Amino acid sequence: MTQIENLEAMLAQGKDGALVRYGLGTAYAAMPDQAAKEQAKAHLTACVGFDPEYSAAYLKLAQVLQSLGDIAGADEIY
Repeated sequence: MTQIENLEAMLAQGKDGALVRYGLGTAYAAMPDQAAKEQAKAHLTACVGFDPEYSAAYLKLAQVLQSLGDIAGADEIY
């Protein structure tokens, strides 16, 4: 199983939380396609919802937003 498959399996088992969402967000962010970046955005947004003080998640979310062309959204986080 890949990292994404393992983490998605954890979600399916109800094991949701900041670390799972951060892992998924960073894994999807590393992929080159737009759909993966959108997945990364969703997971990282959920991550900071679980833990509003997770600074690494905010940084990665801003990077993902920038890669999606949402410069204003990225600037708001930075």
